[in-house]
Amino acid sequence: MFFKGTVLGYLAVWEGQYGSWLNAVIKGLKAGKYFSNAVKLDSQFYDAYVGLGTLHYWRSAKLGVIRMLPFVADKREQGIEELKLAVEKSQ
Repeated sequence: MFFKGTVLGYLAVWEGQYGSWLNAVIKGLKAGKYFSNAVKLDSQFYDAYVGLGTLHYWRSAKLGVIRMLPFVADKREQGIEELKLAVEKSQ
């Protein structure tokens, strides 16, 4: 799960820089599902929190003004907390 999420995450970044914005979003969300599944399988696998934290932070950060709508969750703080957890606990 973790390695598939990592590969899809890198592909999403590449797509965002050189390819299609839509493909970047699709691959990024798939990567997030793989990281989420890795954490569900082992909640102490802290490396997966790097992927989740990055996804949660940047997905919210890139929404800009849309974040202010009532049905859109701002997950930047959650992303920062997941990244901090990974830094503190990961090997």
